[in-house]
Amino acid sequence: MRFSQFNAIYRTAVLCVLLEACGGTNHVGSVIAPQSQIIAFANAGNQTVGTPFILSATASSGLPVSFSSATLSICAVSGMTASFIAVGTCTIQATQTGNSTYAAANPVSQTFAIINLVPIIYSISPNFVIMGSAAQNITLTG
Repeated sequence: MRFSQFNAIYRTAVLCVLLEACGGTNHVGSVIAPQSQIIAFANAGNQTVGTPFILSATASSGLPVSFSSATLSICAVSGMTASFIAVGTCTIQATQTGNSTYAAANPVSQTFAIINLVPIIYSISPNFVIMGSAAQNITLTG
């Protein structure tokens, strides 16, 4: 076999692989659509001002989920922790941007009430104060 014959056969073989003209399964140049994914993000229920909460959501792809607050005057998010700043309605959105295999997931939002903890007083000590007496310290237990 001469060099020119070998070169022609080699070029034909390479072209067959690239163009799938020879029944191969090479997908060079093919466009494969990314797979879809969904986010599962459960509602956290009522939360209390000043109490941090660890957020949890999963994407069906297994990729990490990110969180953000849509109501920054009521609640803020840093990483996976939500902080509740004021009484009101907090909306937190979970997102997953996708990658080369998975398309971005549709964002999922959860809205819940942020309440203020009202202290409950169980006892007062001393349980009476005499008018006109010297100042006294009062202890509240709750």
